[in-house]
Amino acid sequence: SPPAEKVTELLNFIRQSAEQIPEEILPAVGVFLNRHGDISDAPFIEKQLLKDSSNLALPYLNAAENVAAVILPRVLPGLLASREPLVRSRAVSALRRIDPEEAERHFSDLLASRNPEDRLAGIGIALLFPFERVKGYLLSLLPEERDPEVLTACQTVLATNPEADTA
Repeated sequence: SPPAEKVTELLNFIRQSAEQIPEEILPAVGVFLNRHGDISDAPFIEKQLLKDSSNLALPYLNAAENVAAVILPRVLPGLLASREPLVRSRAVSALRRIDPEEAERHFSDLLASRNPEDRLAGIGIALLFPFERVKGYLLSLLPEERDPEVLTACQTVLATNPEADTA
């Protein structure tokens, strides 16, 4: 959170000297661009998202959504294939703005994963989708689920919109 008088100076530095930015501060630059950047920062944001699909990409994904949504169709495929559950779930959330049906398919893939972290990440974005369909996914997941955290998360989501049959 730089002082207001430094924002323009920092933006100019990022835009003119991107190659000089040390790797260790790149996540902070993503947060900064999310707050202060604009569409002119799209090439830099896109470059970061295309080169890194780890959790360090999350600030740049936020920046892409907020200041450079035009790049989302080009960067989301790599992020949806990330090995990181949080990146994948966040990419599904961004995809929802572009193609809700495709986003729901990726959401169901997260829930169907053998990795409990993927399932938890999927459940974390469940409320972004129509409850009727989410309820079906979660109820089909429950009978075979063994992970206590996933079970608790399913129960929490189901309880947020209780119906007689769900209860």
